[in-house]
Amino acid sequence: MVAFSIRRHLPGTLPALTVAAVMLALWAYGRWGYLPPGQREGVADALTVGWLCALFLTATAACVVWAATAPRATYPRGRLFFGYSCVIDVCGLLLIALGLSSTALPWLDIGAIYLLLAAWTCFITALTAGLRRWGSGVAAAGGMAVAMTLLASPIVAMPLVHAAAGWGPGWQPRVVAVITHTCPLLALIDALRPAMGLEWGQLPLMYRYSGLGQSIPAVAGPWWQCTLGYGLLAMPLASFARRRPPSARPFAVESLEEPPARVDAARPPAAPERRAIAPRD
Repeated sequence: MVAFSIRRHLPGTLPALTVAAVMLALWAYGRWGYLPPGQREGVADALTVGWLCALFLTATAACVVWAATAPRATYPRGRLFFGYSCVIDVCGLLLIALGLSSTALPWLDIGAIYLLLAAWTCFITALTAGLRRWGSGVAAAGGMAVAMTLLASPIVAMPLVHAAAGWGPGWQPRVVAVITHTCPLLALIDALRPAMGLEWGQLPLMYRYSGLGQSIPAVAGPWWQCTLGYGLLAMPLASFARRRPPSARPFAVESLEEPPARVDAARPPAAPERRAIAPRD
């Protein structure tokens, strides 16, 4: 019985095991293989931030792939979130290990990061599961496109920010506010700001590829607003994902043949009619 249960739920644990393996490998590389021992002290915070960003990316990819390709026979509609729960549990254990090994991050910041990651991955899992009624390919492509666009919005949305400057007064600050309040990685940097004093505009990738916070004024929104927003969006999307698609609902098919005559069991069948035969002359 135990072997049967483990074999049945093993596919649901594969995304979580993949996330754990990738993040442990990155942690080991950053601790022992990235820099010589004498140069690690000055970049410890940068390595922690990079590892957390990689955790967001890996967990997002695992949830999208799981929600798009989970076997329907074992994990129908509502049970698709079993894989998400396994991923977020593993991420919680990894964050606890990070809090135990790092003295720079207080437990309140670890809790804030976990809530943000849980809300974000729940949103992207529900979105991908809702798109699955149009096929696994559509679900995987659509979920990954939305996820990567939102995660990299400070970089990929820069043409939109520059174009909004010509739409009229006030449009560019509105577009910038939408980006800074919906990007999970910017919310992650905001959650780390009290402990590490980070400014997301000074990060290497942001400084090189994004003008937000430099040539274009921008203020990152608080992490709890992003967490609350994605948590509220995940609820209706999860309800939509659990609903059975119209094509799968049972429906009656009218037959072209005439239905058989109804036989009443309470009445015996009528005797055949007898005709009198006239005598022959």
